[in-house]
Amino acid sequence: MSHKSNSNDDDSKQVVVNVAEVMNGFEKGYVPEKILGATKDDNELLFLMQWKDKDKAQLVKSKEARKHCPQLVLDFYEKHLNWPAFDQSEVD
Repeated sequence: MSHKSNSNDDDSKQVVVNVAEVMNGFEKGYVPEKILGATKDDNELLFLMQWKDKDKAQLVKSKEARKHCPQLVLDFYEKHLNWPAFDQSEVD
């Protein structure tokens, strides 16, 4: 799995970062603060994690987030789910 980034500078080279090979914040002992977003890379769900007292967010595998901070994962899903309006007439 790789994440590609490049700058606007024409002379810069494209950088490919293998997310699986980069030490994530959990491994460094960082404290997760909030999930800012989600994306898929090679059919694997990744969360953009904001760490407490850190300036940069980081993509982490969803399975790692579920293991280390399940409540943040639930909070993220609850905030981003769109439920259809409940129609009481269908129950009666």
